[in-house]
Amino acid sequence: MTKRLVTTLSILLFFTAIVDTTNAQAQNPGNPTVLGAVQDLQAAVAALATSQQTNIANQLTSIASQLTSLTNTVNALNTPPTVIGTALIFKPSAFGLLCEAQNIGDTTVTLTMDLMGIDGLVKDTFDLTLPAGQGNGVGFASIGTTGNFWCRFTMTTGSSAKIRGRLEIPNPATGLSIASLEAR
Repeated sequence: MTKRLVTTLSILLFFTAIVDTTNAQAQNPGNPTVLGAVQDLQAAVAALATSQQTNIANQLTSIASQLTSLTNTVNALNTPPTVIGTALIFKPSAFGLLCEAQNIGDTTVTLTMDLMGIDGLVKDTFDLTLPAGQGNGVGFASIGTTGNFWCRFTMTTGSSAKIRGRLEIPNPATGLSIASLEAR
């Protein structure tokens, strides 16, 4: 019986505590000042979150724009030039000059080969159409003077990455090359 009495009293005390807590909450709605401060804080945090989302979106747009610009710059650096040339070489008066181009690509290219003087003036010019895998050269034996010369290769169609150009001074007695410079 003692056990039953203790259990009954415990249950009564529990329900009394629940009823008192419910009554206390009904009688005290909270501190309106604290509630207002919490609501203001929630509004400030929500505004800050919106502002940060906008800032992050703007920063991502800026980063995307910078990456596009960087990509375009890298692509421009990787694009072969339309004009390549050899270095300057001294030609004695008894020797001729030869500019040559070889198409190493798989499509036809067209280009202009210019024999250039040290003064930057075109001494002679020749237009070439080179089918895939073929080459051609132009000899400038008529240049009987001593001087410094170089060859310029200007692409009309195709890529300079697909040609190999050079300037050669052949030996007039044997026809063998005594000097050769690659175009870059």
